Amino acid sequence: MASPQKPKGALVTNPPGGWLPWAGFFEDLWRLLNGQAPVQLKSYVVASLPSASPAGRMVYVSNASGGAVVAFSDGAAWRRVTDRTVVT
Repeated sequence: MASPQKPKGALVTNPPGGWLPWAGFFEDLWRLLNGQAPVQLKSYVVASLPSASPAGRMVYVSNASGGAVVAFSDGAAWRRVTDRTVVT
């Protein structure tokens, strides 16, 4: 019985015959982790910002006072990365 041909860029899975196209995912991940791909932040307007908890997340706020800005959560509030003031 001939074994099936593995598609280029696919990984063998268990059970045999189930192929997953993981090569592209790992290639994109490698580019991201090595600074070769841009990170795209989720965009929000001030009124729809999610909870600031947990800390450590980043978003793009398109209508912040003073203009659009990247913001980070400190666990209690969304703060502008430019001056650490609370996003309004």
